[in-house]
Amino acid sequence: MVTFRMDKPALLLAPLMVVALLLGGCGLGSTLARWTPGTLERFGSGVGHVGVATDVSDDGAVMVGFEDGFADLGGVVWSGACGLQFLPSVERRPMHPTAISRDGGTVVGYVDYDSDNRIAVRWRADTGAEILAPDIDGSEVAYLATPADVASDGSVVGTVLRQTSDGGYTSRAVRWTPDHGVVHLDPAASPTGVAAVFAASADGRIVLGAQGIWDEAHGWRDVATVVAAAGGSFEGWRLGAALAVSADGKTIVGNGVCDGKTLAWLARLK
Repeated sequence: MVTFRMDKPALLLAPLMVVALLLGGCGLGSTLARWTPGTLERFGSGVGHVGVATDVSDDGAVMVGFEDGFADLGGVVWSGACGLQFLPSVERRPMHPTAISRDGGTVVGYVDYDSDNRIAVRWRADTGAEILAPDIDGSEVAYLATPADVASDGSVVGTVLRQTSDGGYTSRAVRWTPDHGVVHLDPAASPTGVAAVFAASADGRIVLGAQGIWDEAHGWRDVATVVAAAGGSFEGWRLGAALAVSADGKTIVGNGVCDGKTLAWLARLK
């Protein structure tokens, strides 16, 4: 028996495609896998290894995830042209990829320096790895940056956690661009988890997160408000979150509860 776990839904891929963690029985580990209607392909290194797919390019030609190497769980990128390759380490630490651009050319993820400091990283084959938000300043303030998605212009959206004086954490939704560095998408820090970011449109102008839907003109708006403005309705639903968005930002998918069942939904915006 095989089991799929899809950690990050992919939206509007052509053809329909799912990247997943394929679990084997009897302690045989897991492997990266790609599913299209009628086809299941495995890309892991072999029996006994651990692999998790985290994202796939729009055309399905490039996939990123984790795979255990000789000593540590490291980031990998798979393509039809080059097969499965480990991403280079960053300052002798493995990169953990979380997303790939729609064209498959840019990978974003993070590097753990220790249990309290996680730094966002962007990687391209032609330029190598780049630390997006270096914040290790010896202040002993925990800083955990986790990229969620990368736009076609190279901008990255994600979530940053900072430790507070009482030992708790606050979270901020952020966007990183080459011209402006880190820009906060919310006016103030929020309790942990409230500011989680999930996805962005191809141009980075539409961002989805736990707060709802963000754009520069309106800031954060809840999903029901945005869908109602487009002529739709979530009457009878208890909404969860908007999790993925199409390249043009006009179609979103998410989850929620309707008639006592947890279901997925799709909304088309004007």
